[in-house]
Amino acid sequence: MSAKTTQIGVVATGAGDDIAANVAVVQVPAPTGTPAPGYVRVAVDAAAVNPVDWKMVQYNFLLSKLPAQVLGNDASGKVTAVGEGVTNVKVGDEVYAYTPIADANGAFQEAVDTPWYTVFPKPEALSHADAATVPLAIFTAAVALFKQLPSLGADLALAPGSGAGRPLLIWGGASSVGHVAIQLANYAGFRVITLASAKHTERLTALGAAAVIDYHDADYADQVAAALNGEPLTLAFDTISPDTTLKAAALLDSSQPSYITSINQGIEDATFPDNVTHIFTIVVEFNPESELGQWAAGAYDTIASALQAIPIQAQNVLELGSSWADLANGIAQLAGGVSGVKLVATHLSA
Repeated sequence: MSAKTTQIGVVATGAGDDIAANVAVVQVPAPTGTPAPGYVRVAVDAAAVNPVDWKMVQYNFLLSKLPAQVLGNDASGKVTAVGEGVTNVKVGDEVYAYTPIADANGAFQEAVDTPWYTVFPKPEALSHADAATVPLAIFTAAVALFKQLPSLGADLALAPGSGAGRPLLIWGGASSVGHVAIQLANYAGFRVITLASAKHTERLTALGAAAVIDYHDADYADQVAAALNGEPLTLAFDTISPDTTLKAAALLDSSQPSYITSINQGIEDATFPDNVTHIFTIVVEFNPESELGQWAAGAYDTIASALQAIPIQAQNVLELGSSWADLANGIAQLAGGVSGVKLVATHLSA
């Protein structure tokens, strides 16, 4: 085990609209000794920026360890230690991992301890930069489609053929979460209709979308209806905004129970059609004692099998550089607006 007691980390030092002014590269405590039972220590080679990183800073969201809370949720690297009971990975394995938001111990540091069920073996076909684009998206999409919607009574399961060709609408297929949701839904046998910019059509079709419709088009609703070919649409997942959640809900069949989930707050007081049930998806509380953590542990083998069978494809990468300062700068860059790519700092362990 390393005797190092401090390490480099990218932290939130405060909160406010000036993202860059409230993010810094500093020395933070390094994990030492053997990880806690059920935890895996990962030496971070690549880390990706997510919208939640800048939102936490701008809106003072879940910042419980100011003035030095380590940010980040997506990492890829190498296992350097495992706690008691860990069997899915071993020391020396190359992996990618999601570090739970509510733990306030993020991925943007040289080494991080994270629960075993958030860690997956990295496919040889994916670089560390590629692999870092998917962890949070995997869990967000899996929870939304295969936990939240079924909890309402919707018939979805992460198993080949379970969708039986039924249509499922994903608004925001080019987003990080939408990118993974298309792959998981296609694997499960759903016929995916997604709304995204037309420039992403070829890529999203390759991921498994049966129809890609440009949400900019004034007649997008007619195009969705045409893609349905007369079949009822009763399932939807919105990855973009409260406004698009309501637009997606309006596309659902009005003659039978229909279900929609979304990942953006601000929809709490919205009114949905009487036959449409909405549920919010947020992957924050994910430690072993939480409901979602226990669900993820129980679903780990199913998710891992799906990722291997697909096999999971990374989002397009825009490399920030290979320094921790580059990674820190990427948080403000993402807040300024980025489409269709994931901002990743790589070779951080070099």
